[in-house]
Amino acid sequence: MTEFGPQATRERLLAAAAQAIAEHGYASTTLSRVAASLGLTKGAYAYHFPTKAKIADALRDSFYELIRECHCGAKQIFPAGDMYTFVSFLALMGHRVALDPIANGAVTVTFDLSTPRQHAAAMIQNMQDSLVPLIETARETGQISSERSVEFQASSAIAMLLGSHFIGARYSREEGEPRLRAIRAMLEMLGAPAADEIADKVLDRMMSDPHIGQPPVYQAGILTYPEQATEDEAQQ
Repeated sequence: MTEFGPQATRERLLAAAAQAIAEHGYASTTLSRVAASLGLTKGAYAYHFPTKAKIADALRDSFYELIRECHCGAKQIFPAGDMYTFVSFLALMGHRVALDPIANGAVTVTFDLSTPRQHAAAMIQNMQDSLVPLIETARETGQISSERSVEFQASSAIAMLLGSHFIGARYSREEGEPRLRAIRAMLEMLGAPAADEIADKVLDRMMSDPHIGQPPVYQAGILTYPEQATEDEAQQ
């Protein structure tokens, strides 16, 4: 029987709740439903997360960490803090959300109207605060142009991103469609004359990264890359 440490156990329980929220919505997700999916009693699950509000709190905090990690990762790939960094940031977020149930559930909280309003508002504001400096730099360097305010552009970008996530969870991308389709449209909306060039350059750079090029797997509540998973198995 596999044993988990306290942190891994908590993340495993949160991942199950996040997956239920992403699939059924916040209102329809109950502690009993989440506990049953793990083969636990409601009481055993509630020891870690006694209420749904505590789950929402944990997903909000995970979202903040996701923003921070993706922002740092984007700055490592494109340090200039411009539109290339902006696209890298969004692409890294999309990559994590597609593979990490906690990230997916956290993003769901931002647009599910049944979730606590203060959580969604704070999460969206946190993301907007991360995008504004990147858009400002892109405008200063002539990569994008618009008569709209930077805040308006940032909030519009978030609306497109959340809408794309909502639709993408229900419809598959048609064969032959370019990758980062929503981001390309977003760049055009922001006034970037070289939208495809920026998106393609970011894709090429990201795909050369072994961690991004090789899809990670989610094991026991922890996002693990293939080579790391192999090492862990060898040590057991």
